[in-house]
Amino acid sequence: MVRQKSNTQLEEILQVIENCLNDDFSKKIESSQSSNELARIASGINNLIEKISKEYDSKISIDLKIEQILIALQRAAAGDFSASVEIEETSSDYFIALASGVNMLIEEIQMKMNDIMNTTVSINFMNLIINSMIDILIVTDSSGIIKTINNSALTLLGYEAEDLINKHIDLVFAKSDYYLNGIGLLELLNTKRVSNLQRIFITKNGERIPVSFSASVMYNKDNCVSGIVCIAQDRSIQEKMEAEARLREIQLLSSSKLATLGEVATGVAHEINQPLGYISGFIQNFEMNFDHYINDVEWIKDKLKKSFKQVNRIDKIIRHLRIFGRKDIDDVMTQQFNLESVLDDTMLIISQRIRLRNINFIKDIEDDLPVVKGSPNQMEQVFLNFFQNSIDALENISNAEIRIQIYKDKGFLIIKFSDNGIGITKDNLDKIFDPFFTTKEVGKGTGLGLSIVYGIIQEFHGSITCDSEINKGAAFTIELPIQETK
Repeated sequence: MVRQKSNTQLEEILQVIENCLNDDFSKKIESSQSSNELARIASGINNLIEKISKEYDSKISIDLKIEQILIALQRAAAGDFSASVEIEETSSDYFIALASGVNMLIEEIQMKMNDIMNTTVSINFMNLIINSMIDILIVTDSSGIIKTINNSALTLLGYEAEDLINKHIDLVFAKSDYYLNGIGLLELLNTKRVSNLQRIFITKNGERIPVSFSASVMYNKDNCVSGIVCIAQDRSIQEKMEAEARLREIQLLSSSKLATLGEVATGVAHEINQPLGYISGFIQNFEMNFDHYINDVEWIKDKLKKSFKQVNRIDKIIRHLRIFGRKDIDDVMTQQFNLESVLDDTMLIISQRIRLRNINFIKDIEDDLPVVKGSPNQMEQVFLNFFQNSIDALENISNAEIRIQIYKDKGFLIIKFSDNGIGITKDNLDKIFDPFFTTKEVGKGTGLGLSIVYGIIQEFHGSITCDSEINKGAAFTIELPIQETK
């Protein structure tokens, strides 16, 4: 019976040991009914199992914690920074330090990645802005070597980016307009910026593109030159529009001149008929009394001299009409002329109309007036329009009078042109410079005269105003800035 119990006890011990070998430490040996020797063996084995179980549990805990650290690091490497290592109060100091270090590392990596992402977003955003610009943008280093160029520049010039990057910017300028080279570069570095220079770019195909060019020097944190930012605007369309506008203006001026010449034709014909009449009378008289005058050499010389003077007068009128009537396409605004001379030329065309209407013309011009810079032909157009309007306004007016005054005042040349005609209503004063506005009868005016006058005075960088009351005449005042002349 005892032997049988011992065998059973031994079998139990062997089973527990076998369980331990299979990592099962949950069962222990029952030793209450064992012999003293077996009880001691069972107790020893149980103690050993308990120690092994604790060591095994500790190993599993460490393995789990190491696995947790590895998982957190793997997730961080994959871009998931939400993972962290859980730290328990019962953990060893070594594990707490290790887990804390890993968590801090993950947080630091996350911050660095956020900075990189923000920087990348900023760079992409800046590139988007640069390549969305309508204006041309070229950034060079301090010697003019291209480092950045936007899509607008590439599209205009017909290049690919690799064709221009690390090339000197003078490659895109016309040879006559090289700027970021030599003296131009030194000038920019000294002045730090230039604005709205009129330059010519050359495309890959050799086409010349007019541009408005500006540049500014960049400095780094050490206040050393780090590069040059260049901005340019394509002026091709603008220059084309300006040329078309100028052509329309010239056509308008020509139309107005033709209308003016038509209106003064009667007066001009009379101006020419007078000297022609004198010459014709002399020839007829000489022919009829040939025998009487043939020996009077002095009389013949006197009459020939006077006739020649009349021929010169006709020639002067005709030549001036040709000059006045020509197109203004070559009539540049850079000539220097005297206002009184232009007024005298105007009188060649208009004076006879003034006399035929019995209008008293008063000219009050200050001595030693400075010359004016611009187009004398256009200024004559201004005077003629004033005369035409005044003559029409003075119809059926007794004691009709036209007065012109020219004088200096505080840096300006003042031209005052006035009459005592029918005047202009207050309602119309604000409209008189509008194109095609006229108060004249149908067929007597185009409505372009004062509009053209206004445009011409603007080209002279001047101003024009009008004061008028009904039945008290009108007074136009022009102010022209006095310009220095060489």
